[in-house]
Amino acid sequence: MSGGIPLRSITAVAAISLLALAGFGTVLVFEIPVTADEALHHAENVSDPGEVYLWKCPTSDGSSYTNERLELDIPTHDKSDILRVPTVFVPVPILLVDSEDPCVIQVAEHILSKTEGYSDYLKIAAALYFVQSAIRYTSDQALYGCHEFWASPCETLHFHKGDCEDTSVLLMSILGAMGYDSVLLDYDGHEAVGVRQGDQPAPDYLYCETASDELMKPGFGDSNGVPTVYVPGETSSLMGYANGIVASYRNIIQRVAGT
Repeated sequence: MSGGIPLRSITAVAAISLLALAGFGTVLVFEIPVTADEALHHAENVSDPGEVYLWKCPTSDGSSYTNERLELDIPTHDKSDILRVPTVFVPVPILLVDSEDPCVIQVAEHILSKTEGYSDYLKIAAALYFVQSAIRYTSDQALYGCHEFWASPCETLHFHKGDCEDTSVLLMSILGAMGYDSVLLDYDGHEAVGVRQGDQPAPDYLYCETASDELMKPGFGDSNGVPTVYVPGETSSLMGYANGIVASYRNIIQRVAGT
């Protein structure tokens, strides 16, 4: 994963940037993020994480499915320097897509082993089915105790729960580890995944809805409106900078408030 900028290295820059903008009469509005430790501690208290993942794998002809089982031991991951809430700079959690996470790789290899000889369409469907059936949709408020919390793929796997952002990031990570390109589709109040098909300049995409049991369909889900499309890696530098800015902004507020 391309993690965020260390907090200690950006705090001074954040303070200077905020003061400079204030001097020009600019008003910045941020949603102060909860720390990762606070949110994850809340999730541990309200969840009963397990190592077994039960999921429905499509058959080779796509007419039915088999019940599959995967056991994963999710290690503790230090993701404390990752931006977890949206800001005026970063509207979606695209930076959290991580196809190199060891747990994501295990999931991808498991799915590929169960779909050997399948078409690309059914392999992609299997990844979507895994997320839909092994991860239960849960709001951030219920799981993490805050209005918005962006979970990394390993965190969503650990808790077996997540909202549309978390499950979309997890699916994109799994697909990347399986060798498929995907994009994050940002609608008004909803996230989904588009999986690239073909190598043409204007490739076809499959719309994947991770927050329900909907099947894949061509295009970008027109019923949801026209999405903003985010490609992994294209905005990482900006996100890393905003990550440090927002985290440092929260530290400034804490120091001023004495908390």
